[in-house]
Amino acid sequence: MSNFTCMYYQQAMPPAFCDYVLNSLCWEDSAKGSVMYNGTNLQTDAIRQTDILSDNLMSPLGSVCKNYLVDGNVKGQWANSLCDFDLVQILRYTEGGHYRWHNDLLPVQNGTQRAASFVILLNDPSEFEGGLLQIKDKSDNLLKNKGDIVVFDSTAMHRVTPITKGVRYSAVCWARTSCEE
Repeated sequence: MSNFTCMYYQQAMPPAFCDYVLNSLCWEDSAKGSVMYNGTNLQTDAIRQTDILSDNLMSPLGSVCKNYLVDGNVKGQWANSLCDFDLVQILRYTEGGHYRWHNDLLPVQNGTQRAASFVILLNDPSEFEGGLLQIKDKSDNLLKNKGDIVVFDSTAMHRVTPITKGVRYSAVCWARTSCEE
């Protein structure tokens, strides 16, 4: 295991790429964010308030996610090897939107567990207030610019602070490791 909690890639993606992703979305098809509790998906605004769209791993955004998850895991050494990826989720946090302290581990699926988590900020921080991505034991906001990417150990406790003004857009994805290693 590594001592690195996260890998930070400042302005890894150009603003034009982020705009491309956002302009290709239809939020009418979005779902409300949920949380996993005792093997059941629950929708509870007290813990998580966000809108979600899914994107496939073959999309341009999916390719970015996979590449940075692999690079971050190699540098962070959170798993010996990665064997799969979850679908990309694109998130919209409006006023009051947040996600309380949590980690990204879920019950084991098909002999795999989440090992590395990916987040990219898709819009400029001047377009919203609040919405800080924080990892426990790190006081700093981890996404400071449009196109910033953070990859971190999925066991790390993290949160998105409440949005007090505007709208925050980001995308998340996860890489999995085999539990049989």
